[in-house]
Parts: sequence; C-alpha cells; structure tokens
Amino acid sequence: MSVSLLRYFFSSQVIKGLMFVLIFLGGVQLVRAAEERFAFSVNDFDASLASYRIDAETGNLRFLRYYPLGKSSSAVVVDPSGQFVLATSQSIDRVFVFRLNRQTGDLQAVPGSPFDVGGRSPFQIEFHPSGRFFYIAHRFAGVGAYAFNARSGAITPLAGSPYPAGNRVRSVVVTPSGRHLYAMNTHDNSLSVFRIDAQTGELQLLPELTTPISDVQGIDYLAQDIQEIPPTAGGLPYHMTRDPAGRFLFVTNIASANISVFRINDDSGALKEVGGSPFFTGFNP
Repeated sequence: MSVSLLRYFFSSQVIKGLMFVLIFLGGVQLVRAAEERFAFSVNDFDASLASYRIDAETGNLRFLRYYPLGKSSSAVVVDPSGQFVLATSQSIDRVFVFRLNRQTGDLQAVPGSPFDVGGRSPFQIEFHPSGRFFYIAHRFAGVGAYAFNARSGAITPLAGSPYPAGNRVRSVVVTPSGRHLYAMNTHDNSLSVFRIDAQTGELQLLPELTTPISDVQGIDYLAQDIQEIPPTAGGLPYHMTRDPAGRFLFVTNIASANISVFRINDDSGALKEVGGSPFFTGFNP
C-alpha cells in the first residue's frame, strides 16, 4: 500500500452545494461525498486499487473491494469534482480512470481506460484547481500535461506534453491559484518552475527560476543501501507537497534526513528557502 505520512494536508471545496474534505496521504486519498466517506489506496505488490468506507465518527476503515491495475501502481487521486478516481501504473505507462458512485463507493472504469499517458513511468498525479487539467510526474520523461473531461472522465494529452524538466522527476505540485507548477528533480537535487496557461493548461518552463534544493554534499548512498544514485542528487529529494494556502513548499530529503522548506511567490513563481532550512527529521523521511 502506497502511504506517506509526510504528504498530509487538507483542502476543502464546494461541489453542487456540498462541502467535502480531501485528505492526502501519499498514495491514499480520502474523499467525503454527500453523506458517505470513502478512501482509496494503490497497492504496488499486487497491482490493485483498494476502496474503503470511512466511519464518520471513529475514522475506522471498512474494506469494500479491490480493482485490478497495472504493475508498479504508485498514486491515486480523486478529481476536484469528486466524481472520478485516477490511478497510475508505471510499468505500462497508463492512467486508470474510474467513475465514483458517491453513495456506495463503487468504481466503474470509464470508456477508454486505461489511457496512454505518452510518457515513461507516470509516478504522481496533481490536478489543476479548475479540474480541467491535471499533471503527471514522469520519472523518465518530465512533466505530462492533460485535459480532463469532467463529464466522461476521458483524458487528452496537451500540446507539447510531456514537458522537459530535470533528471528523474518524482513529484509535481500546483499552486492553489493554478498559476504555477513545481517539479521535483530527484537526481538533479533541484526544483523546476513552470507557468500554467489558465486557458489551455499548457506549461511554460521558467529556467531562470530553477531552484537548487538544500546544498548537501558528501553523502555515502551505498552505506544507506541506496543504489545507482548520482552525486548530483544531494540529499536525494523524495517527496514534495505544499501547505493549504500555497505559501510554502516542503521537500523531504531521504538521504540527508531532513525537510527543505521554500516560500512561494505566487506572482512570479519564484522560490526562496526559509531561514534554518533544511530541518532535521530523523532517518529516511
């Protein structure tokens, strides 16, 4: 089961007069729709998507069922409308799209699913706040950009997708305003900054704003049993998220045991590391 306690934040949205809360935990996303709550997780070893009902009083999970996916499933998200569930499969370079029954929690694959994403090793998904677009961190191809049909669940790659970023993109984050996207380049120890076209969803790389993650050198990756990592990887950034207001960006560095924190300038997209960063976390954050 893909779960990261470090990717944990809350956001709220109103859909057709209903307030629901999304809670993200790495590969797990909980969605409250109507009077029911459901959770979904991707399970890498058996290539499945699991669904659960959440007890509104205790928070306990009751397993509902499994849905088969492709191998190396790494991420699951619910679209901003709360009507669809999307999951990635790295081994077959596909995204599975399911329509969510918000009363029963049942999932039904939409026509055309799983969709070819046109990039290698889709690792993580991030929706634009409008719900019209979403983006994928392709570990070996940069950043994928897609139009999303909120009626049918169909996806269409945008012109220019995937967009080149740095080496080994592992995570992407979109600001709440929808103006900018940040891509975390694990083997370059850097963050790429993109401007998002509000009408088309297409990306424009802002190379002058590329930001190095905390300067960490001299790490013995082999001593930590981390294989095939170039020295340019620094502290080996592994996960990335932002705060709900979109003021700060957080990056966990698995090899240097710390978290780098950046202040976001949403007007320009520029990032500035805050004083005292990186902050020690303990080993293998």
